[in-house]
Amino acid sequence: MALLELHNVDAFYGRIRALRDVSLHVNEGEIVALIGANGAGKTTTLRAISGLLQPGSGSIRFAGEDLRRCTPDAIVRRGIGHAPEGRRVFARMSVRENLELGAYTRRSKADSARDMAGVLETFPRLRERLGQKAGTLSGGEQQMLAIGRALMSRPRLLMLDEPSLGLSPILVQTIFGIIGEINAAGTTVLLIEQNARQALALATRGYVLEVGRVAQEDTASRLLASETVRAAYLGA
Repeated sequence: MALLELHNVDAFYGRIRALRDVSLHVNEGEIVALIGANGAGKTTTLRAISGLLQPGSGSIRFAGEDLRRCTPDAIVRRGIGHAPEGRRVFARMSVRENLELGAYTRRSKADSARDMAGVLETFPRLRERLGQKAGTLSGGEQQMLAIGRALMSRPRLLMLDEPSLGLSPILVQTIFGIIGEINAAGTTVLLIEQNARQALALATRGYVLEVGRVAQEDTASRLLASETVRAAYLGA
């Protein structure tokens, strides 16, 4: 069953058309990868879903509900978490404060405390740094914090934008292992990732964006085997 559906979505930055008739869907329980070159429209797609950018036309539905007139905070309340490109942690605030901000839409302090415990179990390194300012963390720790902050809203759909960017190979493996665990625990994932091979190895299905359009869609295994995809994005 489709949890998220985009139909013929256009989006603009001023007069620049960043998305052109983008249609895609994410089923409950899947990991879906969006791959493509820089500037292909991947981040813009997530921004449109999150309400940070209003589409010019088309529809975006989540759990059957139209999101186009929802504010970003209302979209979070409906069950979409977003860990943006570049991590975007609040550098002068502590790790604990960053995580607490992720639960700002939640009303139950007891539920938030349980979710905080769950995030710290997933990312034990953050437990050791709860009182530390987020800006002093390493790149890998900041990425863990960005994902943990998104999880604090208890999302049904977690959107991740370039979670491995700038990380060492060992940390990349760690982050991808955690994404798999988050999905196995019941959270649907929409993933943008520069490491297309790694993303497709983890994903159920994938979409290839080119110049703001969906150029290909298929199962992740078929995209991995595609000569066109291999030549353009997998370094083959």
